[in-house]
Amino acid sequence: MFGYLQSKPSNWQFSIEKMANQLMEGREAIRGALLELENAGYLIRIPKKENGKFAGYNYKLIIK
Repeated sequence: MFGYLQSKPSNWQFSIEKMANQLMEGREAIRGALLELENAGYLIRIPKKENGKFAGYNYKLIIK
């Protein structure tokens, strides 16, 4: 998952559903992989807001 995310351009917009379709995996598998990366310190999810309301996350990869 880290390699997949790192291979995308910095302005690439993605969603769990979009990744599931591209990788031919279930949404829960994608969520689990993202959570593993986050728990290991390789991914930071930054909440974003639009008009004062939650509008998803920005993701930042951390290269150790």
